[in-house]
Amino acid sequence: HVPIAINVSGRHLSADSFVEDILGPLRHAGIDADRIVLEITESALLHDLDLAAVKLQTLRDEGIRIAVDDFGTGYTSLGHLRTLPVDILKIDRTFTSDDSALSLVKLIIDTGHLLGATVIAEGIETSEQASDLAALGTDELQGYLFGRPMPAVDFELGRQASALESVSEAVDG
Repeated sequence: HVPIAINVSGRHLSADSFVEDILGPLRHAGIDADRIVLEITESALLHDLDLAAVKLQTLRDEGIRIAVDDFGTGYTSLGHLRTLPVDILKIDRTFTSDDSALSLVKLIIDTGHLLGATVIAEGIETSEQASDLAALGTDELQGYLFGRPMPAVDFELGRQASALESVSEAVDG
């Protein structure tokens, strides 16, 4: 039941077949749409904002969550955010790794919450960063502090090993 995040390019988002390109394989494989998060950068959204909003709302109506990735590095205005079906704002690491940007990060977090979005801080590498961003109200933290990217099979093996360790500790303890 781990959500699957899929990065979407501007070229793909602008394709006429975009909605079916996403829903078709999910239906064919019998995957619940609510397990999917589409991550779209701000620049990909701005090509044709109105059309993007319609397509993303169609997918959202099917249960897919929509994330604006690397938020803060593009040109999305507050007006754009209001019109887009956004479930998640992911604050770019250029802000989360810069102590002088904490006031701006707080503004982004508050704005995301006002829009009803979950706010994720990216690029967390130290416990201090994690603590600071949690104190500012970030909903979730993401970064090397918690784990490095890995193939799905390695993730699954790690989960199995962790489960075996828990069983072993319970039996031994």
